[in-house]
This record gives sequence, structure tokens and C-alpha cells, in this order.
Amino acid sequence: IRHEYGHFVTSAAVQNLSVERVHTNLLYSTCQRSASSAAAGVQRYATMPDATASPLHGTSGDLAAPLLEPPSETTQTKRTAGVRRILQQSRPEWPAMAAATLCLVLAVLGQAVMPLLFGRMVDATSDTSGSRDARLRRYSAACAELACVVGVSLFFTAVRAYVFNSAGAKVVARLRVLLFGRMLAQETAWFDARETGDLLSRLASDTQKLQAAATETVSLALRSAISALVSFALLFLTSWRLACLATAVVPFLIGATFLAMRVVKRLAKESQAALARAGAVAQEGLANQRVVRSFGAEGFEVGRYAHAVGDPDAAERPAKDSSLALGLRQAGVQAAFITTTAALGYASVLGVWYYGGLLVVRGQMTTGDLVAFVMLLLTITASLSVLAQTGASVVEAVGASVEIFAVIDRAPAIPNDWVSKSDDDRATELRLARGDAAGCSFEDVVFSYASRPDLRVLDGLTLRIPAKSRAALVGPSGGGKTTLLHLLERFYDVDSGRILFDGIDVRAVEPTVLRTKMALVAQQPALFSGSIKDNIAYASRARGLRTDDAAVEAAAKAAHAYDFATAFPDGFETAVGER
Repeated sequence: IRHEYGHFVTSAAVQNLSVERVHTNLLYSTCQRSASSAAAGVQRYATMPDATASPLHGTSGDLAAPLLEPPSETTQTKRTAGVRRILQQSRPEWPAMAAATLCLVLAVLGQAVMPLLFGRMVDATSDTSGSRDARLRRYSAACAELACVVGVSLFFTAVRAYVFNSAGAKVVARLRVLLFGRMLAQETAWFDARETGDLLSRLASDTQKLQAAATETVSLALRSAISALVSFALLFLTSWRLACLATAVVPFLIGATFLAMRVVKRLAKESQAALARAGAVAQEGLANQRVVRSFGAEGFEVGRYAHAVGDPDAAERPAKDSSLALGLRQAGVQAAFITTTAALGYASVLGVWYYGGLLVVRGQMTTGDLVAFVMLLLTITASLSVLAQTGASVVEAVGASVEIFAVIDRAPAIPNDWVSKSDDDRATELRLARGDAAGCSFEDVVFSYASRPDLRVLDGLTLRIPAKSRAALVGPSGGGKTTLLHLLERFYDVDSGRILFDGIDVRAVEPTVLRTKMALVAQQPALFSGSIKDNIAYASRARGLRTDDAAVEAAAKAAHAYDFATAFPDGFETAVGER
């Protein structure tokens, strides 16, 4: 048995109503959630221009509502996502990051000198030409110098790590707020073509990938690059013969790195899309868990999610587009790349040890210089490995940033707030707010949802609702009742025709101004996390206005929500949430 709620919408845009007068325009619902939502509507419009409500009794919504289809960003700007765009997100932290970069350079210079000091220690113990005391003094001096260098290097490393990590936390917070704001700025049709789980994935996981790319990855890349360059210069100072032999593998390393990064970039983009699809499946199952449970469909939903994610324990292979399959492919590429670079590195080290040993035997090189050279070579190898890993992280972040910046750059088809207003715009708003009440009319309205343009929901509709009157639309599911409300609130624009308030086209008024002059109680009420009081005063809170307890209680009484709200032990402070 399902309870059918009523639609509520104002038929006039302006009328100053007190709390006592508004309650005559609200239909009492036996559902407590509906009463709470209606109370929020009362509180929202008790102190601002409003009008009488027109209940349009209907069912759960139009069957002509849009179906989900792949998004088409036809109106987004052509700005591309890339490393520079990602780094711009950390612009406010650039001064601190510049100081941290100086600390990084100093720390790397100290680390680069360490192999030379180790070489001096080896020479001090292996050289038998001097006295025992002289050798001991040389050895002790080298140990003391090494300890000082290590201490200073650790200090600068700690400063660098803190600054870059804290900057990363600020970047991801700033990016999430910006992305969430741009999502809410999009028109309703944009949400029709996207799943909530997909959008949540962008906010959670994709922004996290950009955090490292904008801050910590930059730190690691700079440290590794500087370390490799300094160590490379010291290689030639130590032995140019061995340096030429060691660098023979560099072209092969570069080729393997570029090939791996190209493959990882493609797989990273596909993996983000797969995770978004899996998140959408999970969101549907969790949000509709009562329906799932009523049909005993828990196993079915788990199977859907396992198919999207990929079941590692299943007998058959996971689907090619599942996140598991893409993760396994990424693991294979990374394993091949790591094996290739390790093999080249070991080949270089073994060649250096062999030829360097010959130089030591011939007296052309000391043992300490050979040890220092090998340590420098290992430092370069480790630095190149880190650069490869950071490069893969940057490529993955660039792949994740494509969808993020597509949303940020997209201009909504129906902007909620106009950037600038002309004198005519202000005059229109004043005219709309000046009258005691206003009638609304639909003139030859034609409308179809963007996802199904061939199916007309409204075809030449003409309707007039006089000011200070009520109107009820009764019809079967899919008849367009809900669509009329959406068009009245300008959630969508008509394909042709006009919707007017006292002769004023709704498209001539800023959408936010238009919507705040109408009271809407949806047939499917929603509650936000917080108290009953917070939900009733939602609109006032959204406008930054203070609402006293008396106003909240008056609104609850007008909506017949006072008795059940006060029946709770905490009264209006009772915590409520999504359900």
C-alpha cells in the first residue's frame, strides 16, 4: 500500500502572507515526513513575498521523466585538463611551496654529498701509507662530517614534507568545494543524464588523485630530478670512464618510461570511469535498500556490484570494463615496467663494478672512489624510479582531472544566478514583487526532455490560473503533472511557447529570484541531516537569516507538524537525516 502525496506550487509569484494565512494553502498529509517538509515550506515563505498554493494531486511522477544516458558536454568550454591546470589549484600555497622547494634543494645537496663522504671513510680505513693516528683522525673527521650532513638533510626534509603535505590537504579541500559548487550550478537536465554515484566518485576519489599531483608529487619529482642531476655531475667528476659506461642504458630507460606512461594514462582514464560506474551501482542499492529488501533482492544487487567491480573469486574472468580487470592490466604494465627498469639498472651496476674493479687493480682509481661512484649510481637509479612512479601518478591524475575540469568549466544552460543585471532586469523583478498577487499562464507550451527529444511530454499546452486561486491537475502517470511544476520553477526551459507570471516571462527573471518567490512541497519529501528545527528553517538558514523558535513552532503548527515533533523527547531538536 503506497501513500500518494500531493504536489504544491504557487500559482502567483507575489503575496505577503503571514504564518497564519499560509496554512490555508497547505494540504495536510498523514505522513510525518511530508508534514515536516511542508513546515519547511511554511517557514521559508512566511516572511517573504509569496502566493497562494495550487495542489496538483498526482502520483509518484511522470513516466516521461528523463532516462539516464551518457552525458554530452556540448556546452562546456574547450579548456583542457593538464599538469599546468592541476598545479594552478595550488596557487595560494605557492609561496610556502617555494620555501619548501629551497629546503628540498638543500636536503638533496646534502644527500648527494653522502656517497663522497662514505668514499672518504673507505679510503681512510684502506690506506696504509700514513700512521695509525693520522688514519684514525681522517676516519673520525669523515664520520663527523657525514653525521652533520645527515642531520641538516633530515631537518630540511621534515620541513619540505610538512609544507607540501599541508598544501595538498588545502588543495583537495578547495577543489572539492569548487567542484561541488559547480555541480549544484548546473541545470536539472544535466543531473538527469548522470548518476549520483558517479558524481560522488568525482568528489571523493578523483579529487584525491589531484591532491598528490598538485603538491607532494611535485616535491618528489623535484627532489628526484635534482638528486639525479647532481649525482650525474658527480659521476663524471669521480670517473668519466665509468660515467660513460653507466649512462649507456639511459636511452632504453627513457623509451620504456614513455611507453609505460602512455599505456598507464589510457588505463587510468578507463579505471576512473569503471569506479564511477561501480559507485553508481552501490549508491542505487544503498539509497533504495528498503525496496531491495522488500523484494529479497540483496543477492541480486551484490551480483550487480560484483560485476561492476569484478569478482576475483569467480570462475570466469571479470568483465573487461570492470575496475578489477583494468586494475589487473595496470598491475601488469607496472610489473613489466619495474622489471625492465630494474634489469637495466642491474646491468649498469654490474658493468660498473666489473670495469671499476679493473681500474682499481690497475691503480687508476681508489677503492673509496669506486664505492662512492656505485652509491651515486644507485642514487640516480632510485631517483629515476621515483620519477617514473611520480610520472605515472601525474598521468593518472590528468586522466582523473578530465571529468573534474569538464564540470568546473561547463557553463550551465540555465544559470541560477546572473553575473550582471541590466536596469530592465531589475525593473522586471520589481514589477514582479510589487503586486498583491499574480496569475500564471502557459501559452502554447511544447516540451520534451533532452534525453528523449522525440517524445513530447507537452504539446501545445495552454493553461491560465488566475491570481488568488487554486488549481488541481488530475491525470494518469506520465500525463505531465510533475513536468508542469518543473517548468514553473524553471528547472527546464520550454522548447517553444511561454510561461508567464502576470505577463512576465519566467526567462526574463533571474532563476534564483524566481524560485525564492514560490513555495514547493514535493510529493516525495526530503530531510537533511540535522534537527527538525534545522529542516523547518532550511530556507532561512540558506539565506543567512536567523530564525527564532517561535517562528519555527508557528510554521510547524500551520503545517500540522507541531504535535508529532513535540512528541519526541528532544522536541524540535530531535536529530533527523536522510531517512
